[in-house]
Amino acid sequence: MVILHNQRMRGDVNISKKTPDYASCSSACQDNIKCVTFNFLKRSGPADNCQMFNLSDGHDNDNTVDAGYKHQVP
Repeated sequence: MVILHNQRMRGDVNISKKTPDYASCSSACQDNIKCVTFNFLKRSGPADNCQMFNLSDGHDNDNTVDAGYKHQVP
C-alpha cells in the first residue's frame, strides 16, 4: 500500500465501514480484492470512516483525510 497523507481520493465509494485507525482501513482494503484505493476520514466521529473504491480518478489535498492505494509490481 502507498500512503497519501492529507489527500482525499476521488470517485464513487464502493464500501464504507467504521475502523479504529488508518492501519485497519488499509488492511480492510488490502483484504478486499475489488478495493484499489481508500480514504480514512480522520474526524468522522461515530460515522463510517473508511471509504473503499473499485477505481478512482485522482486525489485532492484535504487535511481531514489520509488515503492509500494498492501498488502492483510486475
